[in-house]
Amino acid sequence: MSASQQEQIAEVAVEETAHEDPSTQTILLNVAAQLINIAIFMFIFVKFFGGKIRKQLDDRQKDITAIAHAKEEYADIMAKAQSQVDQLLVEGKAHKEKLLQEATLLSKKKEEEIIAQANSKAESLVAQAEGSAKRMNDELENNFIDSVKRISKLVVQKVAGDNAAVQDAYLDQLSKEFSSQK
Repeated sequence: MSASQQEQIAEVAVEETAHEDPSTQTILLNVAAQLINIAIFMFIFVKFFGGKIRKQLDDRQKDITAIAHAKEEYADIMAKAQSQVDQLLVEGKAHKEKLLQEATLLSKKKEEEIIAQANSKAESLVAQAEGSAKRMNDELENNFIDSVKRISKLVVQKVAGDNAAVQDAYLDQLSKEFSSQK
């Protein structure tokens, strides 16, 4: 029914009530007209606005559900992130320990190399020093023997004079005594 039909019904109802006493029939007609009016209003409302309202209600319900799921997803994501942070910390500490061990091994290896080089150089220096000392000792002995021979020869020449046979015999005797004392 249209609005003009509703108005006509309302006018008829008013005219009837004005001329007559409100009877049960008039009251029933009034109630029927109101019910028809409400039904028309509801039909128009549902026809034009019902779909939009239903869609908005559905969208709102989806948003509420999504928000509830978003909180759960956020909690899951935060838990995963915290787990990853913990795992990264553990891996970082393990990597640090590994690097420290490698650095310690490398420093010990380098220390051993340096000590080995130092020992090698020390042994070389000791060998050189021993060689030099032996040469110097041999040289000093040779110089001492030569000096003793010269001095002895001079002494023998002074004692024995110009006699060469006596000089050689005396020097041989001195050499034998000196060699036996060593």
